[in-house]
Amino acid sequence: MIEAITEIYENDISVDIEKSQLHKYAIDYISSCTEIKTINIYTFLYAYHLAHDLYDAEKPEFCKLAGVA
Repeated sequence: MIEAITEIYENDISVDIEKSQLHKYAIDYISSCTEIKTINIYTFLYAYHLAHDLYDAEKPEFCKLAGVA
């Protein structure tokens, strides 16, 4: 049964990602933005195929990197 569920939702299962990798992704994303007001965490998560439940974890990181902490 578990295998069948896993197979059905295979594309929806989030892969654990290291915080250092998220930091690198955030730096890469922010450096591609031309203005601070164009930075959008949901757009970032979508661009890197990350789950939206990472929003709360990434918000402080973005504020720190963008200098608006």
